[in-house]
Amino acid sequence: MFLKHVGLKSMDMTKISDDILKSVMAKANKPSRGRKLCIECGNYVGVRTTECNCGHIFVKGESRQLTVKEEDIENGKATEEEKRYALRIGSTGGPLIYVGAGSCPATLSSLDFQGISQFCNDVVYAGLNEDKIYTPSAIMNWLQHKFEYNSAEYKIALDLVDEWYRNLIGD
Repeated sequence: MFLKHVGLKSMDMTKISDDILKSVMAKANKPSRGRKLCIECGNYVGVRTTECNCGHIFVKGESRQLTVKEEDIENGKATEEEKRYALRIGSTGGPLIYVGAGSCPATLSSLDFQGISQFCNDVVYAGLNEDKIYTPSAIMNWLQHKFEYNSAEYKIALDLVDEWYRNLIGD
């Protein structure tokens, strides 16, 4: 009765409900406030979830990190590029840190290639002293707190980090 009143057929309602469900599911597997990433399957789950549907059990204090080991590369947890980066910075293994958290372990002296390179190297070596591998994204995360987000200076700093990384990797 309602469907006829608003001029919809039951076929239209099925399509509408399918579209709504697809929209909700698409949003469900994206980062957002109150969600965390499962490092096993790559899906986002609620922050209070203790066990993912894939079977991964979350440990309190666990962060977004991967360990660079041969079996991680074979299982798709770490890429060859990440392994090459770890070897270039002199790491013998340890967790890859993608998001720099807490106080930054380095001081930025200037907004030129030399200053950014020194900053990146200082961050990397501080991580190595703690058996951590700070990735360029972790370095960029700390830089975000040194400049106004999306400012011209911030964009220059990010470009210089990319240049530092390309020089380090040799691409």
